[in-house]
Order: sequence, then structure tokens, then C-alpha cells
Amino acid sequence: MAPPAFVIDCDGTLVDTERLWTIAKRATTEHFGATWSESLRGTLTGTALETCAQVIAEQAGRPREAPAVAAYLTSALSEILESQPVNAHEGAAELLLALAERGIAVAVASNGRPVDVEIALDRSGLAGLVAAVRCPGPGLSPKPEPDLYLAACGDLGREPEWSVAIEDAPAGVLAARRAGLLTLGLTSPGAGALDADLAIDSLWPLDIDALVAMLPWRRGS
Repeated sequence: MAPPAFVIDCDGTLVDTERLWTIAKRATTEHFGATWSESLRGTLTGTALETCAQVIAEQAGRPREAPAVAAYLTSALSEILESQPVNAHEGAAELLLALAERGIAVAVASNGRPVDVEIALDRSGLAGLVAAVRCPGPGLSPKPEPDLYLAACGDLGREPEWSVAIEDAPAGVLAARRAGLLTLGLTSPGAGALDADLAIDSLWPLDIDALVAMLPWRRGS
């Protein structure tokens, strides 16, 4: 039997880029005349760029300017990724190395743009430990739709029920569960609980063998 697979979110899960996204989103929100708030930050966390842009445009009372908001947000994030340190999340390297030692393939499923995800993985030193990356594009809807997870499992040659997902945002958790993966919700201090199959508060240490023993995963099992 082939070993299982792990499919993991990038921003805020493997790589500490959610804070960089937040800087870019806040700058974009204020540039277009809307007010930044913790509530808005929570709404935008884990959503695709186009969704972020639409929400910000509506918050600013300028719903027809969503394309301009998206362009500004894209430019802001690119500048930040190039100028700010991009660090792997605590425990990310240890987890990926432990999976590699067990012959377990890893893919990334992210709502970000492919170029931004590649930069983040490369600058954080994790790129060489990831076999495939899936982002929204033609025929692949962003999270919370299951498309990215299904495509990532396909890239790794694994069925979803033989795969484990790790996510830090509600949209990602919903996407992974819809796809049929055993879903771990990575929580952070002060954040609300995620509707995942299992909750974890860090990437490492993680009992990989116990998770693998739970596969194939059947919802409600």
C-alpha cells in the first residue's frame, strides 16, 4: 500500500506570511477609504485575493472598483514579500522533514497566487520539501470549495480519504473537509475554534503515526 499524503495550507500554516497579508490588506483597505478592524481582518483571513478585493471594495462603498482594489492589493503584497523577512512557521521544517523520512508526500493548497506562494516557500526554506503546489486558477475554485485539495491529492497520486490536511482558517478547513481529507485545525492563541476533525496548537511535535493509523478517513468515524 502506498503511504498517505499530507496537503497543507501555506499562509499562516507552513509560512508566517499571514501577518504580511494583513499588512497589505490593511494598507489597501485604508487606501480606498474604508476602516480597518479586527472583524474585517477575521473576515478576510484565508480568503482568495479576488474575494478580499470585493469585500474591501464593498467596505469602502466602491463595489465596482474591486478590480482596482485587487491590483493594489497584489502590488502591496508583492512589495512586502520582497522587502520583509519570510519565515517558516514554528515546527514547519521539523514536520516536513519527519514526513519525508517516512516517505509521505506533501503538497500545498493555497488561496494565494502561485508566484506569491512560490516566493514564500522559497524564502522560508521549505520549497524543497514540497512536491506540489495548487492555487486557484482555470477550473480550480478557491477555498472553501474542495477543488484545490482534490487537485493536490491527484498530484500526489493519493485518494483524499488517505490524506491529511492542515489548515488555520475556516475557509480552508471547510474546503479540506468537503474534499474528504482528515482535517487538522491549527489554532492560535486568542483565535476561535475551527470546525476541523482534530485540533492542534502547533505543527510540531505531531504524532504522525497515530494520524496515519486513522486512515482511510471516513467522516464521522
